[in-house]
Amino acid sequence: MTAIRIIDDHLELANIGSNTHSQIDTELTALRGISGAADSPMIISGGLLSEGTNAGTFKVAALTAMLRSTDSSTGDLAAVSLAEQDNQTITAADTTYRVILNYNGGSPTISIGVDNPYDSDKRNIPIGRIMKDAVDTIHHLNSGYRLQGGVEKLHERARAVRNIELESGSTISYSGVNNFIMTEGLVYAGINKFALSSYDSAAVTFTPIYLDGGGGWTEGAASNTIDTAHYDDGDGVLGDIGNNRYGNFWIYKHVDDHVYALYGRDSYTLAEAEAAGEPSHPDHLDYFGLLVGKIVAPKLGGSFTLIQMVTDSHLTAVAASDHNNLGGLQGGTLAEYYHLTSIELTKLGGIENAATADQTKADIDSLGLSHDSLVDVSTDDHHAQLHSIASHNDTTATGAELETLTDNSIADTLHRHSELVASDGSPDPALSVNANGDVGIGTTSPSWGLASPEKLLHLVYDGDGFPVLVLERINGSAKTTKKYSQYIGSGGQLVIYDHTRGANVIAVDTNGNIGYGTTVPATSALLDLTSTTGALLITRMTTTQKNALTAINGMLLYDSTLNKFQGYENGSWTSLI
Repeated sequence: MTAIRIIDDHLELANIGSNTHSQIDTELTALRGISGAADSPMIISGGLLSEGTNAGTFKVAALTAMLRSTDSSTGDLAAVSLAEQDNQTITAADTTYRVILNYNGGSPTISIGVDNPYDSDKRNIPIGRIMKDAVDTIHHLNSGYRLQGGVEKLHERARAVRNIELESGSTISYSGVNNFIMTEGLVYAGINKFALSSYDSAAVTFTPIYLDGGGGWTEGAASNTIDTAHYDDGDGVLGDIGNNRYGNFWIYKHVDDHVYALYGRDSYTLAEAEAAGEPSHPDHLDYFGLLVGKIVAPKLGGSFTLIQMVTDSHLTAVAASDHNNLGGLQGGTLAEYYHLTSIELTKLGGIENAATADQTKADIDSLGLSHDSLVDVSTDDHHAQLHSIASHNDTTATGAELETLTDNSIADTLHRHSELVASDGSPDPALSVNANGDVGIGTTSPSWGLASPEKLLHLVYDGDGFPVLVLERINGSAKTTKKYSQYIGSGGQLVIYDHTRGANVIAVDTNGNIGYGTTVPATSALLDLTSTTGALLITRMTTTQKNALTAINGMLLYDSTLNKFQGYENGSWTSLI
């Protein structure tokens, strides 16, 4: 026999010589060897896991499978079948087991185990996972070697998870005047590979796309240049990009080489444009092609501020299921991120959430972090945030053994400061608080509630508990001080008290009547002047100055030219005496 091949459901023998039986058997043996080496053991049909009839057990449906007949990764595959297996025992609760199909010399059986059986014996394969909890609730997963139609499944998985995906190339760059070019590229659709040709918008037009205002899409007139002056405001008419603002343009390419530019959805600041995610878009952009990149351009154009390629950046939100699967997290300078081990994380425990764990200076130094890099540090966790510490032998939260604090630091066992120094070192101290709660600005010995030497304002309390406003006038080394209090009188009136004179000066009652020299102005007097040592002195001016006034009936004054008291009545000035 010179050749043998399989056609549909029969064998075609090209030439049969002597010892036909022996030759056919030899060819079939070789064919089985090729099949066994190329294929994997697998479930062909059935074998689904479910809850068993009895509580706390599981069931395996009737199945057919191909299993290796020897413990070899290239061993022959043998067809086997198994009837339904009900009430299979699960050894322990809250333990995940693999369900195992054992070859067993051609009479398959079901068992369970923690490890993958194929690692230790190529005749046995996993067909799923099973677990029961403490109340015998069954949890099952039909997984394992269910590889029938494996290539088809692989293709469908790749297409469902990644759709059409750029492998390499198709790099976007600025060209001409608001044109762009793309290099050749390679993409995958499932497990199918396609080549994308290069592109130059100056030579071949692209199609702009934006919302039509009614839930659909508008494909604009074919264009060679990016329209940097507009954005998609959603109403069907493009909006104007603001001055000193930026637009986004999402570039898509079909496998058949059609190119599209999707307008961004806002007039962005640069930071907003960089952070903006891929907006909604017509389905055909995904069905026949893929997103290649995002262009960020200023309103006036003339250049592209930023081009983000999908091969460089994830342009849509993508969540990592496992933080340990993230790459590029190692940081070496301030403001970068650090991927910490569990030991390093323990050393940092409590810094952000004020937990009970406390960090020593050695803990923080061992992580390569400076004290200045720590923010939101609780009082107990690490007071070194606020102080320059030369040495730190204390490992407790109290700071009782702090050494070599800055010269002007005053610390008790809770490490509280009573002085602050200006950032440039002068004045030193800039602010101080004494044991009585008096606050000094630029002085270590405040004698008032709020005191500042050679300044203009003191806020203090006198011996009777009244707030006192202290005003000072400084002329060289001479200083004139005046102290005033204000309080509410028994009748609700506001009273200003002159501490220098020891007398009330002005009072304003609840009707707005003003009293000078009395705390109770007469109710019928708008202004009540009370004194035994002074008189009312009214306005004095010459006749010329008087006549220059815009007079109003009721005015009073003393005319120093006429030496007369005069009043303005009935439209003219009249002497009163």
